[in-house]
Amino acid sequence: MLQEGRITRLGESVPRPVDVKVVAATNADLESAVRKGAFRADLYARLNPAAKLRLPPLRERIADLPELARSFVRKTFAAGVDRELLARYLDTAGLRAASAPHAELAIGRAPASPTRGVVFVLARPSLVALEAHSWPGNVRELELLLKTAVVSALSDALTAVEGRPESSRPDTRRAAGTQQEARIVPIPAKLVRELVAASWTPDAPRAPKRGAESFEVRPGFEVRPGATPHEVAVALERQLYERLYAETDGDFTRMARRLLSGDAATN
Repeated sequence: MLQEGRITRLGESVPRPVDVKVVAATNADLESAVRKGAFRADLYARLNPAAKLRLPPLRERIADLPELARSFVRKTFAAGVDRELLARYLDTAGLRAASAPHAELAIGRAPASPTRGVVFVLARPSLVALEAHSWPGNVRELELLLKTAVVSALSDALTAVEGRPESSRPDTRRAAGTQQEARIVPIPAKLVRELVAASWTPDAPRAPKRGAESFEVRPGFEVRPGATPHEVAVALERQLYERLYAETDGDFTRMARRLLSGDAATN
């Protein structure tokens, strides 16, 4: 299909033309997999490796973290129960406007006069803690961490507002300054530290185990996992013969001299 742009459906004998673009994504090193025989070379070639795009992990593009964080906060409250929580807070705090519930993230300090929805404020030390994290779970880990942080902060703010007497709650008839204060929801630095500390971290690198991963016993000789010890030994023997064949230009007599004791001609 990739080569000819045609497919044959199950049960049919006549190919059909298709006009599609295929976008393939993977977290594996396909070039290495092709060299090891674990991925078909012809398929890799047809996937057009010259046009590949590499998306670095978050730890290699940490400068993108603030913008990603802002995007994830907006996404968190775009739909579902979290959006309903935001709407409830706005109603309870007397901030509900004609526009839809809206949330933004500010880093360092809140804007001077927020007039729409809620602005979550992430302190600079919290940003430093996020930037120092290794992010083994990549961008998804950041998204989940931020979602937990902002939803927790908003829930606490809602609880605080609901606990006030009706007369002390901000509404449209009160001073604009009071309304603006209600629109600002700080994300506790302690909460961020706890979430980062509790975040999943990978185990320390371990030495390769026999039967689990391939490893070199010496340069040029790789032990590959096999179903039985005999299968592993055959694979090593094949590597030895292939190397000798290359080093002797295919001269079996020279190979025999290097492998065998006694007279190579009689062996």
